[in-house]
Amino acid sequence: MSRFHLSIYIILIGFGVSAQNPAKQLLKAGDEAMELGDYNAASNFYEQAMVSDSSVEILWKCAQAYRAYRHYEKAAELFGVVYDKEGGLIYQESLLLHGQMLKQSGDIEGANEVFKQAKKKYKGEKNETLADIAKEEYSNIGWIEEQQIDDSVIPMSTFDQANSKNAEFGHSVFGNFLYFSSLRADSIAANDEVYDTNYVVELYQLNLDNQQVNKVKELNQTEINSGNGSFSLDGKRFYFSRCNSSGQGSFCSIFVAKYTEGKFTDIDSLGEIINYPGESQTMPRIVEFKGQERLYFVANSSKGKGGYDIYWSDIRNGNVYTPPQSFEWNSVHNELSPFWDFTYQRLYFSSTRFPNFGGYDIFYAELQEDGSFSEPINAGRPINSPANDLYYFQQDSLLILSSNREGSLYSNNPTCCTDIFAFYKPIPEPPEPIDTTPEVTPLEELMARLPIALYFHNDEPNPRSWDTTTSIDYLSSYRAYREMENKYRQEYSSGLSGSDADSAKQDISNFFADYVDFGVKQLDTFCITLLEELQKGREIELTIKGFASPLAKSDYNVNLTKRRIASLVNYLKLRDSGAFIPYLEDSLSTPKLTFAYIPFGEYQSDSLVSDNLNDQKNSVYSRAAALERKIEIQSVQFKMPEAVIVPPVPAKTVQEMGIIPPNKIQRIEFALTNESSNTIEIEEIRVPCHCSEAEILSNKLAPGETTLVTFIFNPKGYEGQEFVKSIYVKTKGVDEELRLILHGQVGK
Repeated sequence: MSRFHLSIYIILIGFGVSAQNPAKQLLKAGDEAMELGDYNAASNFYEQAMVSDSSVEILWKCAQAYRAYRHYEKAAELFGVVYDKEGGLIYQESLLLHGQMLKQSGDIEGANEVFKQAKKKYKGEKNETLADIAKEEYSNIGWIEEQQIDDSVIPMSTFDQANSKNAEFGHSVFGNFLYFSSLRADSIAANDEVYDTNYVVELYQLNLDNQQVNKVKELNQTEINSGNGSFSLDGKRFYFSRCNSSGQGSFCSIFVAKYTEGKFTDIDSLGEIINYPGESQTMPRIVEFKGQERLYFVANSSKGKGGYDIYWSDIRNGNVYTPPQSFEWNSVHNELSPFWDFTYQRLYFSSTRFPNFGGYDIFYAELQEDGSFSEPINAGRPINSPANDLYYFQQDSLLILSSNREGSLYSNNPTCCTDIFAFYKPIPEPPEPIDTTPEVTPLEELMARLPIALYFHNDEPNPRSWDTTTSIDYLSSYRAYREMENKYRQEYSSGLSGSDADSAKQDISNFFADYVDFGVKQLDTFCITLLEELQKGREIELTIKGFASPLAKSDYNVNLTKRRIASLVNYLKLRDSGAFIPYLEDSLSTPKLTFAYIPFGEYQSDSLVSDNLNDQKNSVYSRAAALERKIEIQSVQFKMPEAVIVPPVPAKTVQEMGIIPPNKIQRIEFALTNESSNTIEIEEIRVPCHCSEAEILSNKLAPGETTLVTFIFNPKGYEGQEFVKSIYVKTKGVDEELRLILHGQVGK
């Protein structure tokens, strides 16, 4: 039944239903709409039925319809009502679904409370699966609260012409075309009803030059869903998938077409090595892997780990496929839409696995030196959202994905329909190709241990002080902090009882063991290798970043983080009977160990952390607040010996701007001095952000000569925001770039 016919059915019901039992007829219509996959119509029928019959059964069905329609707020509300009415006796998972819908609607605080309740409820019940999920969801909320947004990723509206009020899924860019699939129809009414009996997914092209959209008619087929799309390495073959549209029992297969002069011909299904009978294979992606053409795809194989898994097969001579193999990190969750990042040797995909922000998130697994892949890593925000995020791929500096997050086009439900989103991220120089040689350099040893986070009690060291330095060393600060664990346990669990109090105490103990103690162990191992490199004559710079919880004002917190950084320097002076002293900045000899400070203060603190002085349980003694009070050793840079070409030395690496006006372009000068015995040449100044420019007074420096680099920053569009902007100075003959940082806040 098409949506047009369902619309007519709604009208007929209004006239034809007997007064004796309207709810029964509406319930039947809703069930039929659900079976057809028209969840919007189903929710409308169930809503009408609830007017005269608010039974738990209809509430449950309506909640499920809204969940399928991805109307998270309405689904959360109704699942909550179901649980309040029957306490999980009939619909056991109602409480868990209530929390999951709150999470996907972005209500993290509400979801946290529901998952805490669910964890307690399901504990000891027969359904161990629900208990495990509730426990994992509750833990996952803590992970969400700790995540920072990557502010170097900028949302774009590149593909507005491709998107509609229905669903679009981006697949690949080839030549000057974006290939995508869409559930759009020929005509759409304002209420989301579609007047088209052939309402199926079809493949489209968006011409990136003139923004015109056209169907790829050769690849589409009546009453069959056609989607996905990836070209072979030579551009002569196009792989895509077709799925039947019969509802339950549907399956997909991968097809390939020849591509010549803009035309698709000779369409054929791949053989049974890939399209295994009785199973679904879809989402093909062609990649180059170690010089070989490889096919990544998704299948729901009976031999898999559950749901859809990702497989790969090498392609020989364009038409011979090796037996598919799966990845070790496939899980019981669905793994979908693979993409291979050749430059950084990462395999991206989407999954509902944990940790996640809600629904499908984008993850990546990195290729290791031994040829295996790392455990998957969540790609973070803003790439991921509380909604479903799929079909990630990259095109130069654009990161492209498909999502039903808020901001997509819609008529009734803000999260109903998937659109294609693009993000701009400045791409630094790609890393060197993976070296299979097992030898590890000392620099790699140091970098492998970063970042190292060191944690502090509230307002320590030197509480209630505006000092920027301290005589306290970090190890003394750590020991005093460590002795406070029991106080933290008592304060954070105050007002709670039973399992809730036990859970709060365990959260604190885990924090001290997993974060505070672990940081000190990392620091100890790091310092052993650091001292060895200094003793070899290396000159080393450490970049250290500061954080603070939001109890005090930002300017106070900046000074506080400087004191915390100073305590680390004091620790180095005392370590190994003063072995580091000859290499530090205030030693009598030439300093070999220097520091670049980035004291960010409150600017970087989590907005969810309480800043209420009267609420010390949450603003001081909570795990979330404690996680904010830290410094991080973030990077290590080796300076080259005097005998070879070295980059110029900046008078300052970081320029603190404080608060600047929003409408005034800033010009800030960095002084660079050639402290070597050779003439050096500045080969390039790289500016990743479109909001910044750079000028240099002279790009050739004789020994002892100084030049000025002018950093030009336009604060337009950053009103009320903190900014951290960088430029990179490349010296001819030196591989590593010198990074100069501008930090401040734009006023409103």
